[in-house]
Amino acid sequence: MLFYLHPMLQRQEIHYCIFVVEQFDDGRFNKGLVMNSAFLEIQKSFGKFDCFVFHDVDMVPEDDRNIYLCQDKPVHLSPFIDKYQYLAHYGTDWGGVTMIKPDQYLEANGYSNMFWGWGYEDSDMEFRLKEKELSPVWPVNEESARYSMIEHDHPWRFQNDVNDIGSSGKITAKDKLRLAKKERSNWDGIHNTKYKFDHIFEDELFTKIYVDVRAFEAEELQIVIDEKVLEISQKIGNCSFKTFDQTYLDPHFFIRIQKYKAYYDEKSARSKCIEVGQICAGIVRLRNAGGKDWMMREKAVLLTPDDFRFKDSVPDFLQSQVKICEGQMFNVFPLLSSVKNSSYKSRMRLKFHHAIETSLIYRDVVVFEGKPTGITHEYPLNLKPENTKKDFSFSFETDNFDLPKYSGWYIVRAMISDRFEQIWYEWSFQFHVDDESTSSTSKRLGYLEVIDEMLEKYKDQKPDVKWSSEEKLEVRKAYSHGGDLV
Repeated sequence: MLFYLHPMLQRQEIHYCIFVVEQFDDGRFNKGLVMNSAFLEIQKSFGKFDCFVFHDVDMVPEDDRNIYLCQDKPVHLSPFIDKYQYLAHYGTDWGGVTMIKPDQYLEANGYSNMFWGWGYEDSDMEFRLKEKELSPVWPVNEESARYSMIEHDHPWRFQNDVNDIGSSGKITAKDKLRLAKKERSNWDGIHNTKYKFDHIFEDELFTKIYVDVRAFEAEELQIVIDEKVLEISQKIGNCSFKTFDQTYLDPHFFIRIQKYKAYYDEKSARSKCIEVGQICAGIVRLRNAGGKDWMMREKAVLLTPDDFRFKDSVPDFLQSQVKICEGQMFNVFPLLSSVKNSSYKSRMRLKFHHAIETSLIYRDVVVFEGKPTGITHEYPLNLKPENTKKDFSFSFETDNFDLPKYSGWYIVRAMISDRFEQIWYEWSFQFHVDDESTSSTSKRLGYLEVIDEMLEKYKDQKPDVKWSSEEKLEVRKAYSHGGDLV
């Protein structure tokens, strides 16, 4: 993108600086919080600018005549994009490439800090601008405001989560945020943005700023599974592979980027999987062709190789390797040996970067053999927000959670969230249960049939939840301030 942007801005004879701001941690992406942090850090450390252009890195300008100079009102610089056949109003009138004066950004209270994952933060910002009578306008040379969007896929872990059983009929956290957008706009934004400046990288063509938007970090994390301890390191280190014979990696999480959809030999598959980073979470051997037998997977979900998963019989050469990168929470951490009982608990020690305003809750959802079970757990943390501050440490241990006992692979996606269901920290782990009985296979297949029946039941449930007036009032009241409910 810079290859096109620098020459264009120079031809426009504009005095400018380009800052690339990146979320330092590898957790869930929060565009609004990163934008707010970038605005504050640039104003504090690099002087006062009279115009800010927020530029998604996948947007390439097609015409020099689209002028990057602020107008009286905030400007939607990218109303026409090739992906949408250059049709205007493609879902929002703010987003992609936008331009705004600093005082206008502050008056609107900037972006919301509460949209984790992808979607709706730009529409929320558009509402804020309109509320302050700062409705976005098109650029002066609107016929030249055309952009090409670089084709790309978000890795599975950066996408919004697939709903669990029955959740299509529930009111989600983002539904509540959208409903209470007016109530939130006064307190949730640039004026309550908290971040930690990590480091800076200066290049001839741009300045890169790394910001840490976490409220806390995990200093220690242990999972106790049937009395076996799975230690999840929090220190960034090397990547390695753990091998599981006669185990299958869920094919739903195939590599979607075309150039990586290929078979490799084992050594090359490992090397490529490390090279591409978070796009690859493991490799699986799918054939016996004398060399190039391995494919990559974006998410390492281990499965029992039951007959129904294969056209013919289960291949005897089947093998999966899970990539584990120390200190990186995008892994689905596996327990390396089987257990007899499907029970677990988590132990953690947290270190806070700054004070928080709401209580925290441990939540998790359980998956069996790649299918959502509908099983969830909650455990309120015995932590008072008023006690938190920078460098404050807090330790806790959850209850012991017991699951239905079937031979097979369980995945637990765990998280720490607040009363708004904002996910501040998340991790996933998987373990294999072997009840050592002769009927273990039939019991597992029977449980999978039960899960399939539940999934079928909820498949046709309409996602457009009808809100009662009482529910709407309750949500708006709850989101009228950022502290705990009394």
